[in-house]
Amino acid sequence: MPSRVTYLIGAGGHAKVIADILIASGHPPAAFLDDAPTQNRILGITVIKGLELPQPDSAVIVAVGDNATRQRLARRYSTFDVAIHPSAVVSRDAEIGPGTVVMAGAVINTGARVGSHCIINTGSIIDHDCLISDFAHIAPGAKLGGNVRVGTGSMVGLGANVIHGRCVGDHTVVGAGSTVVRDVPSRVVAIGSPARTVRTRAPDDRYL
Repeated sequence: MPSRVTYLIGAGGHAKVIADILIASGHPPAAFLDDAPTQNRILGITVIKGLELPQPDSAVIVAVGDNATRQRLARRYSTFDVAIHPSAVVSRDAEIGPGTVVMAGAVINTGARVGSHCIINTGSIIDHDCLISDFAHIAPGAKLGGNVRVGTGSMVGLGANVIHGRCVGDHTVVGAGSTVVRDVPSRVVAIGSPARTVRTRAPDDRYL
């Protein structure tokens, strides 16, 4: 049976990290695809200008850090790979959706469900029975207690903490270093310890 072929959509810093994960997993990507590339090669792998797949039946990972852009680009494709760094700890019964990446040192504990096209970033912790919805991003060093819910397209920022059982709504941003001690509604930016809403946001707004 032939080995699967995976292309990375995007050729920025986030894509470079995902390529490194795939290489460490023994499955290097075939190429990067980018509509405005600034390099010809990354980590020894070819960068192709444009977003059309050279092999139409191959898989992709949309390697773009911004949640709204990743969601928009994912609509172009139908088959998705998953990238999990060998140093990540993922429970046997955790669920990981297609297109999701789990980076070095991340922990996903028992009963957790991670949706499609999520980013579980370096050193983040998702404790038991959490639900991370599609296109969400748990940033480096963020920690979620058990039974936390993170909505579609939301981002829990660098080093932020969400205590057990709290809910972060859809398309919401929890700022870096914040601590969520009560539910955070959809389409807002919340910062501080405890985290408080400071403004509303649209799904494609900048994070902060």
